[in-house]
Amino acid sequence: MKKFITLLTAIVMIISVVCVPVMAVNITLVDLTSLPVISTKLSAEPGTYDNFDESKVVAYLDGNQLVNGVIEKQNESIEWILMIDTSKSVSEEYFKAEINAVISVLEGLRDSDTLRLYTFEESTSMILNGKETKEDAQSRIKQIVCDGQDTRFYYAIEKLVGFAEASKSSVCVPVIFSDGVETIRPEDRSKTIDSLKYANAPVYGYYPDLLEKMDGGKEKIASFKEIIKATGGETKSFNIKNASKTLASFNSNDTWSLTFTSTKEIPEGDHTLSIDMGDGNKIEKIVQFDTAWEGDKEAPSVKSIITDLEENTVTVEFSEVVKNWDDESLYSFSVADEDEEPPKILEIGRISDQTVLLTMDTLDKSGIEIKVSGYIDAADNKGEEATKTLSINQNVVKILTTAGIGVVLLAVAAFVIVTILTKKKKQKAALESGQIQAAYKNGKKIEPKQKQKGSKNNKKKPIMEFEIPDDDDDYRKSGKTKASKEEKVKETPEEREARIAAEKEQKKKEEKIKQEAAKFQFYFEEKFHMDDE
Repeated sequence: MKKFITLLTAIVMIISVVCVPVMAVNITLVDLTSLPVISTKLSAEPGTYDNFDESKVVAYLDGNQLVNGVIEKQNESIEWILMIDTSKSVSEEYFKAEINAVISVLEGLRDSDTLRLYTFEESTSMILNGKETKEDAQSRIKQIVCDGQDTRFYYAIEKLVGFAEASKSSVCVPVIFSDGVETIRPEDRSKTIDSLKYANAPVYGYYPDLLEKMDGGKEKIASFKEIIKATGGETKSFNIKNASKTLASFNSNDTWSLTFTSTKEIPEGDHTLSIDMGDGNKIEKIVQFDTAWEGDKEAPSVKSIITDLEENTVTVEFSEVVKNWDDESLYSFSVADEDEEPPKILEIGRISDQTVLLTMDTLDKSGIEIKVSGYIDAADNKGEEATKTLSINQNVVKILTTAGIGVVLLAVAAFVIVTILTKKKKQKAALESGQIQAAYKNGKKIEPKQKQKGSKNNKKKPIMEFEIPDDDDDYRKSGKTKASKEEKVKETPEEREARIAAEKEQKKKEEKIKQEAAKFQFYFEEKFHMDDE
């Protein structure tokens, strides 16, 4: 019987180990700058919370339940902050493996990601600030040498935590390469562990598996793990073959952003923050409050009510977190026409901790009035009623908008047409009344010849022609008359030569007159914008 019980117990223990795998879940950040809201970030192995029920998430501060805020998975920029031990305690072979691992991370960076790199031994030096090109960064990494005599490991890890806490990236991955040996101030070990307990940046410790085979190596590994654990982080070993793959695995975790609101006063000092993601496992972190929080004594208010008639949504923004935001009775709708049904809420969601989005069946009704009342904050302070009235419905807005655009376009078109017609009328009147600027040739006025109404031959003629004045003696002397034709046969060679010369001269004069006429016509058309009819 005892054997059976022992066997049964062993089977149960094996099943327990198989069915409940140990998963690395850490609270990586706690932000207390917006109390009573406590903003946190959580890191978990991929897929751990893909199907969790948000309504079952519970958080506590010293056992007092907090009010849930927005919980969402993040997929934004990543900042790597790496620190490499360059003291001679790390073998040359393993050091080269570390360098190659860093270069692998560099090559895999997206445009939004950054890599900061530091080395440490007796002091800490920055190699990359995250703004270099990949080519420049790779060149600097390859120039790192491992020749330090002593190691300030405790100082280095505290610096790394400070860098990570100051990071503005959504995801920060701080990693330290070292065997964890401190040669300058070993007596500071307990002091360092105590200070790291309040770290808001879990550090990944990365040590060579060669330590496992060295004398005293296991003690060094145990010490290294204890210090990394104090930050809330984890450790991994690597060898010369898997260094790149192991380093990349530090960034495989999912990152979650969660906000909670305190309902109680919080005294100064250390407090325990505990989060249960609905699986019954509590994730805890020590949080230090430098000053006491006296609690929320101010009532919330409605900052704005915004309607989107196209999307049929109403956005309500509160002054602070409202814990009964999803209670449909907070939001009431009425319409001016008593025989008409008021809009109905289809869905209530949140855009942020303080902003609620109501999806309606319609907002296409006349005289809608929206009331928000009965809302309370995390400390049970009740806010005053807020109202907003929509005086016209959606269809009316569309009709008026369309009509308004149409009226503007018609007015513009009418103005253009009237302007053109008026200008034409003025031009015609000016032509008929002879109010056209005169052109002159050799001091004599050249009169434009206007078209005769009803003439069939005027169809393709220009707007006006020019007649040579009767008193143009040069033209008359040219001999272009009927009489000149009759006398053509009787002319002597000298006369013929003189006639040809005169004709050439006449052609020149005629060409010049045409040019002058063309200039006048161009001026006339430009001045009065007359078109050929």
